[in-house]
This record gives sequence, C-alpha cells and structure tokens, in this order.
Amino acid sequence: MFFCFIIVPVLAEWNEPTGEPGTDSPLKIITINNEAQIKEGALTVSTKGDENNKGLSIGDWNAPIDYTTKQNLIYGIIGANSAVDVNLMLLQTGTGVTKFKVDKDGNTTIAGEIKANKLCIQEDCK
Repeated sequence: MFFCFIIVPVLAEWNEPTGEPGTDSPLKIITINNEAQIKEGALTVSTKGDENNKGLSIGDWNAPIDYTTKQNLIYGIIGANSAVDVNLMLLQTGTGVTKFKVDKDGNTTIAGEIKANKLCIQEDCK
C-alpha cells in the first residue's frame, strides 16, 4: 500500500490582545492560589451545596487562619461622603428581618438574645 500525506499550511491572522492581562479579560475569576487578588464589582456566594457548605466561609476547622497584630478577618471602608442610610454590616433573615446591623457611624442594632461571657458598653464591662 502506498500512503500519501499532503501538508497544507494553515495561516491565521494574528490579533493583538485588547489590553493588559487581567484588565480587559472577558472573565475574571477568583483563584485558589496564595497571591492577593482584587475582585471588582459584586461577589455572590452560591447557596448551593450540602447542609455544611453553604454561604461564605473564611478559613475552616482543619486550616484556621492565623493572624498577626493589626490584621482583620473582615475589613471594609465606607467613604466619608456616603449616604446617611448605609451600613458597615447588615445581616437579615430570608424574609428581610434585620437581626444584626452596624451602621456607618458604628451604631449597632441586635435583634434577639445576646449571650456572652462578658459584655462591655463603653467602659462598663459586666
């Protein structure tokens, strides 16, 4: 038998990237590497998963995060010119009932029972 292969060169036009890597990418993802990353825009955490793996989890029992001085688990800044009715943190039930709120001035509202070994209001700790 005789086999004959014909090689046909294929030429494609080269298009330069539209921007620097990571700036004009059509999809920006959060990866699992140990480098710092910036996510612009809203971040939605899926509620899919089993009963132990829903919502936002930072660190875990098997690999807790060890912090040093002046580090924060959660850190955020609200601009000085923000509207009056904005919050640093707001936790609500699925029906929209506010259970925990810290407004931009630090005023804290808690709905429900407070259980603590020590509770301080200003300098008065009990």
